[in-house]
Amino acid sequence: MSSKTHATSHVHIYPSKPAIGLAAARHVADISEAAIQARGRVLVAISGGSLPKILASGMLDGNIAQTIDFDKWHVFFADERIVPLEHDDSNFKACNDMMFSQVSASETFVQQIYSIGNGNEAKDPTQVAAEYQVKVQEQLKLSNGAFDLVLLGKNKNKIQYKKKKHSQDGRNVPAVVTDLLLSLWLFLCVCWFFLTWFSLSCWLADL
Repeated sequence: MSSKTHATSHVHIYPSKPAIGLAAARHVADISEAAIQARGRVLVAISGGSLPKILASGMLDGNIAQTIDFDKWHVFFADERIVPLEHDDSNFKACNDMMFSQVSASETFVQQIYSIGNGNEAKDPTQVAAEYQVKVQEQLKLSNGAFDLVLLGKNKNKIQYKKKKHSQDGRNVPAVVTDLLLSLWLFLCVCWFFLTWFSLSCWLADL
C-alpha cells in the first residue's frame, strides 16, 4: 500500500479489491465508533455500483462487521433512481443485496435506511428530490450539520450515463438543443424563401 497527501486529503493505493475492501472497512469502523461515542449516532451517505460489494467483503472477511453497531447508523443515498426498490436499477437494492443484508439483520437498522421508496415513480423528480432533501436536513440537525461518512465509488460508465441523461426522452441536452436550432434554421429559410418570392412577384407586377 502506498499513500499520497494532497493538502488535507489522503490518497491510499492498494494492490487489489480485497485489500481496498479491508482497509475501507477498518476506516469505516473507526469513524463509526468515534461518531457513536461523540453523538450516539452515525450519519452515512453511500453510492451504488461496485462500492457496496467491495466494502461488504472487507467487513465480512475481516469480521469487522461484528464490531460495528449498525443500529446507530442512519443511511442516505448519494445518488438514486426513481424506480421501485426491487428494481435492478435501484441503488437501494444493490446496497441491500450486496451489503446491508449481509452485515446486519437488525430491523432497527433497516428502518434507518432512507430510500426514495416505492410509489414515487409517477411523481415529478423535482418533488421527489425536495422531499428527500427534507429528510436529509432533519437528520443533519441531529448530527451537528454534517455526515460522518460519505462513501462514493468511482465508475466512469455511471458518470457518463448521469451526464447524458438530462432530458425526459433519454437523449442528452446537446442533442436536444441541436435539434431545436436546426428546426429554427429551417423555419427561417422557409420564411426567407416566401418573402423573396412575394417581393419578386410584386416587382414583376409593377413592370
